[in-house]
Amino acid sequence: EEKVGSVRLRHGPDWNQLSLNFKTNSVTTWGADVCAMRASDELQICRPPFETTIADPSLHPQSKTQLPKGAPVQAASIAAAAELSSLRLLQLKECLKEYGVTEYGRFCNHKESLVELLLKVESAVPLVGRWQYGKPPNRKSYQIRRLTSGFLKWEGPHSRGGMLSGILEDDDGWFVAQLTTNQNETMGSIRLRHGPKWNEIISNFRSHMMSEWGSNIVAERVGEEEPLRRPNFEESESEEEDNILTDISELSAQEVKLCLKEYGVTKFNDVETREQLVAMLEKVEDSLPLLGTWQHGRHTKQYEIQQTEDGQLLWEGPHIFGGTLVGVLYEDADWLRAELFTCKEESEQVGSVKISHGPDWHEMTLKFMPSNSDQWGDDIVAKRSSKEQTPRRPKPLPAIRDLADLDCDEFMESQYWESLEVLSQALRVEHAALPPLERRAKSWARSVAFAQMTLGMRGIPMKGGAEQGNFVIWVLGATCEVEVSLAEQGYFKDMNWLDRAPTKVYIIGENLLEDFVEEGKAKVLKETVSASVTKEDAATYVVVYSRVF
Repeated sequence: EEKVGSVRLRHGPDWNQLSLNFKTNSVTTWGADVCAMRASDELQICRPPFETTIADPSLHPQSKTQLPKGAPVQAASIAAAAELSSLRLLQLKECLKEYGVTEYGRFCNHKESLVELLLKVESAVPLVGRWQYGKPPNRKSYQIRRLTSGFLKWEGPHSRGGMLSGILEDDDGWFVAQLTTNQNETMGSIRLRHGPKWNEIISNFRSHMMSEWGSNIVAERVGEEEPLRRPNFEESESEEEDNILTDISELSAQEVKLCLKEYGVTKFNDVETREQLVAMLEKVEDSLPLLGTWQHGRHTKQYEIQQTEDGQLLWEGPHIFGGTLVGVLYEDADWLRAELFTCKEESEQVGSVKISHGPDWHEMTLKFMPSNSDQWGDDIVAKRSSKEQTPRRPKPLPAIRDLADLDCDEFMESQYWESLEVLSQALRVEHAALPPLERRAKSWARSVAFAQMTLGMRGIPMKGGAEQGNFVIWVLGATCEVEVSLAEQGYFKDMNWLDRAPTKVYIIGENLLEDFVEEGKAKVLKETVSASVTKEDAATYVVVYSRVF
């Protein structure tokens, strides 16, 4: 292709007229106005009257929506965009699943983000597929496919042999990707957009050694365009499940704490205000796509990122000289960084690591720097080898929607169970320090005590034990070999291990009276037990995990 000049045009002066000027490469001024008359019928705007049920009648004949013949898919997407806000959260996820998008990461609980993601996916529908370019018989082809994260991936041949691939990103009207080989070597970039015809794509390649884009390459679609897919949602579909996921701004401080505990964050040492709790919850949910096990290389080295109880991210990976390295990740510009220490009695810093999510949703980019250097190594791409963690927020409790709506008794009860939860953290240390046989024997009753505390934390109404009315626990399906034996040896005394409130335990099972007590008489085990750790002592205990130091 050779550039010979320029043209500029505008509509008018009459509706069916066009004014234009030409300028060749050899001159700097525009030529005289030229008036052109329309020689074909004007193209009318085609926007069908969409309903919330569906956007593509070819896939769902029961839909009432009908697309005009020849209407472009993009027009359908524009017309349907206004209807997305009326869809519920789970319906938006169903729409995304129709396109093969199943990984939402930090978008999993935000309706606005899911709407934005769905619009992005549908706007890129015309690009998905296989495209051919060049002249026969030496035609070549490349493919654009959608990943489970919603991103588009370009895959095509390299002029020197082999295959190139890259993730396409929207950049001022173009879709641009940095292309790498299977060995993760960067070879250049590609940009593409739709051409004058709907079934054409114009692309340009740029080598990593060049600053200018190459000439236009026009590719034609191979096969049919992917249609829009929106399931036909029934109006009577229950909305109860959608209500489980609530916007963070609508949550009270107590509910935010419950959400954090659902993600395994239970320590709030330096967090006092609701705003700090919300910021912690947002940070935790943003980091969910990073959690799990990642591996790379010929020998499949594995790295693990996990959430600590105080909401931090902990890195764990192998040392090249053997052993394990650990470090706490923190933000460093666009990366997460950790200083790496050995897991020894006297830990030693051996270097640093930087990680970033991507380029693909199931990939993580990382690089290392030894402690005796100030230069970072080459980028390493690790792939996820465990299932992505996308927990959902628990259903908000109406009783604690706002502390202003709580009466005094309800507020005191919520504080009571929260104090027991703090106490339980300290008692875990004591329980873990017992000899194995004794620890196992006491686990039966203590598990019941922890279950009682957990139900109270979830807002389940329970009347605590008192002298006037004991807290009652029914043990059903008991056997002489297990529950009766534990009770006779005194291991059931910790049924009230946390609150030490008056408690009655009824052991019920088949043929227990024959071996347990005399005929017709119930056996009563009475024992006064004082708490080994009190609430006041809880602050002096530290919960220790082997991977946190």
